[in-house]
Amino acid sequence: MSQLSFRRLLTYVASNQCTAPGGETLTISTGAVGANTATVPASGQASLFCDGTNVLNANTTQAGGTAISLVNGSAGSPSLNFGSETNTGIYRPGAGRFGISVLGNLIADVGANGLSVTGTGNFTGGISGGTF
Repeated sequence: MSQLSFRRLLTYVASNQCTAPGGETLTISTGAVGANTATVPASGQASLFCDGTNVLNANTTQAGGTAISLVNGSAGSPSLNFGSETNTGIYRPGAGRFGISVLGNLIADVGANGLSVTGTGNFTGGISGGTF
């Protein structure tokens, strides 16, 4: 038997009416530490979702942006995951880092200093360059 859980999700439409020189932006936040915020450029409008912690832009093209922002996530609950395996995916383990999680474990950690892999590897095409 499957269980469904729902979180309360609020929807807003924010319009930045500022047209002053310098293009003042409007930033919307819940104030929660580490939570996502949404920014609306001068003369822009955005449809926003809020889960009580994060504010996410539901339609970035409406606000003039081209990026998709994710919450930081964790190894056990990555930001981008699979419906049938929610503890496998990608997340942000820390500043300037990109993590790949498999079954709740950080397997690959990519940062400014390179790649760190936990466990053993199977490299059928070989490895070239660098020191091992």
